[in-house]
Amino acid sequence: MSIIDRLFKKSKGAERPKAFTSTAIDGYWGEPREVDYRGLLRLALSDASVRMCIDAYIAATASPGYRVVSPDEVARSVVEAYLAERSVELGGLVKRLVSSLMFFDEAFIETTSDFPRLIAPWTVSIVRDEYGRVERYIQHEPRRVELGLDEMVHVVSTPYLDFAYPIPRLQTLYRLILTKREAEVFYYQVLMRKGIPAKAFIYRGLDAATFNEAVRAVQGSKPGDTLALMGDWTVQDLGSPVKDLELHRTIESIEQRILALFGVPRIILGFTEAATLETSRNQLVVFQQRVRDLQELVATALTEAFKRILGAGGFTLKFNEWTSAEQLTRLTAQKLEAGIISINEARALLGLPELELEYAKIPLPPVVSKVLGERLSEALDELAAGLLRGGPVSAET
Repeated sequence: MSIIDRLFKKSKGAERPKAFTSTAIDGYWGEPREVDYRGLLRLALSDASVRMCIDAYIAATASPGYRVVSPDEVARSVVEAYLAERSVELGGLVKRLVSSLMFFDEAFIETTSDFPRLIAPWTVSIVRDEYGRVERYIQHEPRRVELGLDEMVHVVSTPYLDFAYPIPRLQTLYRLILTKREAEVFYYQVLMRKGIPAKAFIYRGLDAATFNEAVRAVQGSKPGDTLALMGDWTVQDLGSPVKDLELHRTIESIEQRILALFGVPRIILGFTEAATLETSRNQLVVFQQRVRDLQELVATALTEAFKRILGAGGFTLKFNEWTSAEQLTRLTAQKLEAGIISINEARALLGLPELELEYAKIPLPPVVSKVLGERLSEALDELAAGLLRGGPVSAET
């Protein structure tokens, strides 16, 4: 028996699995979900930290742009023309798809019309057999609709075991968001009631009339009023509840946990305190890896959806890789110094116009690039010295 016959026989025998899938969590018969997705979503959208994290991933995924990769030039041109006509819809679809994956760790894309449509995850349930294989999809809201395997693309960013549905990220965030909201409300109440530290007025004199008059003046005053006291008085602070409770540190700690769960460094959101250059670079590398994984997942799902709608294959949708401005500049400089790219290619990566110079059009070996840099530096020094002297500058310079 040949090896091909053996493999074919083995594959035919393995078509029907033996082990059953678990049914303890959410089942597999298309039951409605037990988690209140809409309640979690409303809670998350009210939190500024969550919104900033979602917006960061949407911008990092969609802003670099995309390209169609295909060995067939005709197929590539047809897909590019189709996407160019629906560019606005494609941009909105990508953003909604990223937000669904970041909120719920899954997304449903319907492919029955002329353009992919994102379906709310809480309206769709999955029907599986006893072995965990998907048979069909059912939309329960606003009315019951059944969809086949070729009519829906189900994307899961973080699957767990053999569960029918992933565990929504918002379900993990629920307690953190509630704790942060209660801490913010309590902080506001304490600040409004006890924002100004309480004072103790100590009178060391023996005149009761003076003391009673000062008491009436203090009791009739408002926070911020000026009091003029004559005599042997001492004023002491009794402490500030706002400062003593350190509620701001509690809120910052919760925010840090939310950012850690999303994997977004604080510097991406504009917070630069206690961040060194090396720490920021390491955090950006981790964030870049997560964005790359998300881009590949979104691109794979959209490629499958467009193949079904267009009825053609042989192409792949790819997102351009996201890099921060500091990373892009540093990596471009390293490639230029190593002779991997030319000066004009480096300027194009940084969004700068090309130079009409012969040596700027081809990659230069590191030795030549170093000598050229030294010559240019010497020429600029000579030019600056001539301008300072006010004398003529040589034509060679």
